[in-house]
Amino acid sequence: MHGLIAMLFVTATQSTAPATIAVANASGFEKALTTIFKSACYDGQVRLSHQESVPLAPNTMPRVLRDWFNGTTLVAYRLKASPNSYLINFTGDGRGDRYKSGCAIATKDALASTMWTSVTDLILPRGSKTQANIANVRKLEWSMPQEGYTTTVHAVSGGYTIVQLSMLNDAQIKSRLKEDARLQKIAARKRSSR
Repeated sequence: MHGLIAMLFVTATQSTAPATIAVANASGFEKALTTIFKSACYDGQVRLSHQESVPLAPNTMPRVLRDWFNGTTLVAYRLKASPNSYLINFTGDGRGDRYKSGCAIATKDALASTMWTSVTDLILPRGSKTQANIANVRKLEWSMPQEGYTTTVHAVSGGYTIVQLSMLNDAQIKSRLKEDARLQKIAARKRSSR
């Protein structure tokens, strides 16, 4: 599931057919982007036709996106439904605070708050999402260190929203599990004091 992040933009026959996403015909652009994100990043495979995507050399992406993914190896595609939307697969060195690898959708055509709502509706179990006023938030994160990944939605300079699934390195997993345990102890103390 999360360990294999691959983007398939081919028309060759495969034994396991990846999800085929019709970007132009989706009901709502954010929903289409979210479906592509889930298929490519969570499920590990997506098929977009040559009419729906264009492979890009990383140095031709907008500067703000090149800076965001600085220090990683990129495979990128521009989505033709929006000249300002990209599907990006990245690999990092996994040292320090760098992720090992990941997958992202970057777009100028959807707000971070709208994308967060769309992503959480799609990936979180029913009833687990909490409602919050997220209109002016620059970063939202859903961390699953026990699974080895985190999902973030960032509002970055240049007007881009980046929805990103990142594979955590061992130090990040250890740190986040420790923080989760600390927060669970605090929550348990609060419940017992009622």
